[in-house]
Amino acid sequence: MWCVMLTHIGLFILQQFLHIGCLHIVIANEPTHSLKGELAGPEVTIHLQNYRLFWRILLKPDLAIGEAYMDGRLTIADDDLKKLMAPLTANNGHWQKCWLARMGWYFNCNWPMITTTRR
Repeated sequence: MWCVMLTHIGLFILQQFLHIGCLHIVIANEPTHSLKGELAGPEVTIHLQNYRLFWRILLKPDLAIGEAYMDGRLTIADDDLKKLMAPLTANNGHWQKCWLARMGWYFNCNWPMITTTRR
């Protein structure tokens, strides 16, 4: 039950960044989740190996997408990387304006670094 609820919250967050195009996400061989932007545009289907990867992509997309693709934990329909990059680049300007992106940038830049090293 918690996993389903958290997945819906994560999909809602991801939907906020999508303005152009359509993104179909299959997580751990479960039913496809379709996210559609307000405007027509590029469409892509991605398969994620597990829910942990889904959350890693939400929290650190710039790093997690590349790592998961190289490791084979993220696969793209027809194995066409250009299909994944098309909606990412089409929505780049929208992401910059999104309140979630601004909030994430604020927290990344303004919170002091916490180190866990022992003295």
